[in-house]
Amino acid sequence: MHDITDDQFPSQPELSDKLPRFRLIRKLSETKMSVIYLAEEKDLGNRPVVVKVIAPMLAEEDSFRERFRHEILRTANLGHHNIVPVYSAHTDGELLYLVMPYIEGPNLRDLLRGGPIDLPRTVHMIREVASALDFAHAAGIVHRDVKPSNILIHQPTGRVMLCDFGIAAPALGERLTEVGRQVGTPGYLAPELIPGSDRGHAPVDPRADVYSLGVVLYQCLTGRPPHQHSDVGALLWAQGHEDPRPVSEAQPGLPRALDKVLATALAKRPQDRYRTCTELADELTLAVTGGRVRGVRRTRPHRALPWKPVVAIAAAVAVVATVVVVLVTNTGADDAESPIFRVPPVLRGDCDSTGPSPDITGAGETLLCHDGDQLVRFSLFADQATMDSAYSIETEKSGVARDNGDCTKATGAEHRYPNGGDQVGRVLCYTDGGTTRLVWTNDRDRTIAETEVREADDRRLAQSWTGWVGIPAYPTDGEKSLVDLVELARCGRAEAGTLSSFRDLVAGIDCDPTQQGANAVSYYRFGNVDAMRRTYDQHVRAVNAPSGSLCIDSPLPANFLGNRAYDLRSVDLGTMLCYLDERGQAVLEWTVEPLLVMVRATGPKPEDLVDWFEQTYGIPLPKVVDAANKKSRPPFPTVAESALLGHIPEDARKNCMRPPASQIKVNRAGASTAAVVCGPTPGATIVFYYQFPDKASMDAAYLGQQDVSGRDCLQNPPDFHADAPYSRGGDTGRLSCASVRSNPGNLQLFWTSDRTNILVMAFQGWEAADMLSWWQSTGGPA
Repeated sequence: MHDITDDQFPSQPELSDKLPRFRLIRKLSETKMSVIYLAEEKDLGNRPVVVKVIAPMLAEEDSFRERFRHEILRTANLGHHNIVPVYSAHTDGELLYLVMPYIEGPNLRDLLRGGPIDLPRTVHMIREVASALDFAHAAGIVHRDVKPSNILIHQPTGRVMLCDFGIAAPALGERLTEVGRQVGTPGYLAPELIPGSDRGHAPVDPRADVYSLGVVLYQCLTGRPPHQHSDVGALLWAQGHEDPRPVSEAQPGLPRALDKVLATALAKRPQDRYRTCTELADELTLAVTGGRVRGVRRTRPHRALPWKPVVAIAAAVAVVATVVVVLVTNTGADDAESPIFRVPPVLRGDCDSTGPSPDITGAGETLLCHDGDQLVRFSLFADQATMDSAYSIETEKSGVARDNGDCTKATGAEHRYPNGGDQVGRVLCYTDGGTTRLVWTNDRDRTIAETEVREADDRRLAQSWTGWVGIPAYPTDGEKSLVDLVELARCGRAEAGTLSSFRDLVAGIDCDPTQQGANAVSYYRFGNVDAMRRTYDQHVRAVNAPSGSLCIDSPLPANFLGNRAYDLRSVDLGTMLCYLDERGQAVLEWTVEPLLVMVRATGPKPEDLVDWFEQTYGIPLPKVVDAANKKSRPPFPTVAESALLGHIPEDARKNCMRPPASQIKVNRAGASTAAVVCGPTPGATIVFYYQFPDKASMDAAYLGQQDVSGRDCLQNPPDFHADAPYSRGGDTGRLSCASVRSNPGNLQLFWTSDRTNILVMAFQGWEAADMLSWWQSTGGPA
């Protein structure tokens, strides 16, 4: 084993020379196995990334490099919105490294420093991590190092993401290893993985991650792990032999049903735990909402799952790319593959085999389950295509249009579910002859479930269904984040039937606008900008909107049909689409890329809807500006921009941003050393401030703008056209005024400051007297 020392890594300047594609900004962490930097990828628009560099002494080992390369190839394809992806990796030569996106926000360990986490947020985070883990398990990958520091919270969206920013270390480090295996982190690794345990050399299966997720859940609920010892040996012994204190005792006030959930998740034997992480999340939701928790119940004695390792970690040290992994393959059916496990956990307690459904054809097996007096029939299919065909036949018989309504709100609907995140399946609800019927699919389990009640009980049935399939209560963290963003009082979950075209949707809400012009507005947050762009492009194609027409230009596009990029004071924010829907209502849709948000507003008249947008932007303008500034590269403001902002009077220093290079060129201010655009101000909507190194370059830029001279703007010149020297408050310079020929009501005011070498260009003033009064009092520069 290597004696790895703390100074083994190249310095930041040395690494910068070895990694010319990246601009290393600062070190995020360093262990004996890796060093991690926040960086910018120069060739891709300076996008923020994390670069993880492996310890050179490990990189020298041929066997280690081969394992590193192989595991990167296997884990790099885990494309899930709750898993931090790998952008790229270098697996040859003396320098091994990974490149991953930078996730802005804390990790769960940071949050836990403040003590236990509230129940709604805990349920949300556990469900998000469970989704990521089950996705990895379906791909044959077990994480084996699930712990708070590997769970990140993306601050702008509230999305929870699973990663591994650490690296498996030798026995001298925090984590444990043994020959041929990487085990994990004491306190979090499953008992069967502890070296020397009865199952210490048995093949690992996904229920090892169920245990680790249970430890994380316990810590979220109580603020501390279930087992705590300063001695690692004592800690491992406790994990294998002691039952943790029930959470309802460790944290008084928690529902006692949580004790059963944790007892099942933290069971010593894998076969006594939940089979999947989603089952754990489902039971957690039931415990919190007052539902009946059953733990794991099986229809016959259990035999250990026959999982066979495909790739074993064959040295004392192992490195994992996106997640710490052992790759596994299921070698055959056993008790865990029983049909009962294709039924939601809440319904497994009372199920029997039954004959085929008279309405659903093509199923290989059928189960009849009870929830109290409510009967639910599950038809189990061998393949997705047969299931989809059977569901389509049922939908056609119902007469309900596809992608319509929301079964959680009213019958007569058909849509995918849930409203955000990964799609689980589709649901149909309708009433026929006084009976309300509910039919839904589960793509993962390849099942169609059906149940029915009297029409008068349809809302009770909808409520039961949300519990069966694990639909979280409103608002989730993602929905609350959107509500907080838009600052509207009356909002609710977006109607599911409207979301069929949305991809990688994190959350959607419908709100009542507070100002006239729009009668409804909806907000949708996406997991990434590519998904949002694809959704927007699909909407453009659906209405056949021509490109090149900006919806808010005057005059409005013909038939209110257009599609073009839009900007805020010359800074590009996204794209905008307008059209008239089938009822003749005006519709305005636009993306706000810095926020990963798409907005849809409707109103009776196009001109009123445009007025509403120009007054509100749909989202409070300071929040849009703040997000755009955080995304700019380099981050706004730089030192030079901060100095320029210091010269802008307070009443004009609103919503300031960095104008793009193209706008600076249009304004003939290429020689400036800093540029800022702000507004609205008391005198003009848009004001540019340009700092020049000297008076000569400032005057050259100013003179390049002028086509009038000889008259004084302060003397009320005809048509507001003039250009003359001025003296004001100890400063001198030149002042020009003009009105836009194509729009005489749109006034402009340009001036220079000899004292500061700043050129100011104010646009979209509407009253000459107000504009000049503002210039004389607080127009600046100060």
